[in-house]
Formats: sequence, C-alpha cells, structure tokens
Amino acid sequence: FDEIQAVREVNFLILHHVEANNAEHAIEQFIEHQVSPHFLIDESGKIFELVSENNIAYHAGVSSWRGVEKLNNNSIGIEFINSEAFNKEFSDAQLESGIELSKFLIKKYNIDNKNIAGHSDIGYHANSHLNVEKRGFLDRKQDPSHYFNWKLFAEKGIGTYPKNYVTDEEDRVIFKIGDKNPEITKIKRKLANFGYKITNFDDNFDLEMKLLVRVFHRRFNQSKFSSNSDLWYLSSQNILNEITV
Repeated sequence: FDEIQAVREVNFLILHHVEANNAEHAIEQFIEHQVSPHFLIDESGKIFELVSENNIAYHAGVSSWRGVEKLNNNSIGIEFINSEAFNKEFSDAQLESGIELSKFLIKKYNIDNKNIAGHSDIGYHANSHLNVEKRGFLDRKQDPSHYFNWKLFAEKGIGTYPKNYVTDEEDRVIFKIGDKNPEITKIKRKLANFGYKITNFDDNFDLEMKLLVRVFHRRFNQSKFSSNSDLWYLSSQNILNEITV
C-alpha cells in the first residue's frame, strides 16, 4: 500500500460482503444498485481499489454508529466477495488480505477500534412507507453475514469480539419478544453506549429489541444467530457485559 496524505476525514471502517462469483460479477452488481465501496477483496485475496480513499463511496447508505449519521461521509468501506455468504465461511486468503488492508487504513487514519463495524451494525430502515413498522430500526442490512470471522480480526487488533462467555451447555434464554423487565432497559442502554442506534429505551422486549438481537448475534454470538434469532441468552448478556466494560 502506498502512503499518501489523507485529505478526507475518515473516522470509520465499515466491512461488508457481496454475494458474487468474482470481481467482475460484484462490480456489475454495484453498478446495477448504484453503490460503491472503496475496496473489494475477492476469494483469492486479491484487492481491488474501486474508489479513491479521498472520495466518498456510497457503501453505507442510511446509517448510524455511535451517534454519527450518514457514515458515507467519513468512512471507508471494504467489500468481501463470498459466492454463498449465508452458507459458507469467508476464505483464509481474503481474510488475510482484509486484515492487512484494515491495519493499513486504521494506522493511516488513526481509526478508533470502536469505530470498526459491519454494515449490519449501522444500516437502519429509513422513514419510508415501505418500512413503517421498522422505521428507524436496525437490521436493514445483513452483511457481513454470521460466517464472517470477526474473532480473527479482533485477535489482530481490528474491531471488538468477546474473549469469554458461557458455553452452550451452560446457556439459557433470559428474555424473549413480549417480555417486560427493567433489565431490558439496561440492555438497550448498553447496546446504545457501544454504538448501536436505538430509538426506544423502555423496558419492553419489542420489535426494535428483536431486530437488535439479530444484529448483535450476527456479529458477536454467531452460534445463536438464525433467520428468526430473537432470543436474548445468558451468553448474549455476558458478551455485552464484556465488550462494554
């Protein structure tokens, strides 16, 4: 990577996946959907720069993280190709390339580790008549999928991932949709303090909380993630407590 002077202020690094067979196929999709990441990494580990770092790329969309909106303005987006992102692991080669690229960008722009997130973490439903029920809520995006190796990235100093939490044998459900408990308000506040957008801090395990659980599990408690993952486990609570210390 060439060292060049940063012109645009960059405070966030956002990771994505694109389901594609190769780089050409991925770029065709970007053009079709009028989106544009800065970098694309194929399954062989080859890195493509699609947009100059000093230019805004349209990869984040309607987004919020740690109270900052419209993250396209001051972020860099990296897309990882995975031909079956919801069914298989990302390749070792591309993860290694992603780690090296991320380290370079973090050092170059002095990006805070707390400002490294997935598209799923930041993308929320806009005020649209198509999403009235979910307006302002997260889980608009599902990338990178629950097969992305956030643990490996954290071990290399990139982002956050829990080190210790209860095993499946010790795990149990604490809260589910429809529950009402003062502890739910505390969970919501911890999630918000970590970075997630939350609109309602009452003590109900409501639709917003259900969607938050999906987003949280997709990144941090992947063994508990499923298409209808809406249960808050003891392991989820322990993970949240660890990453928000």
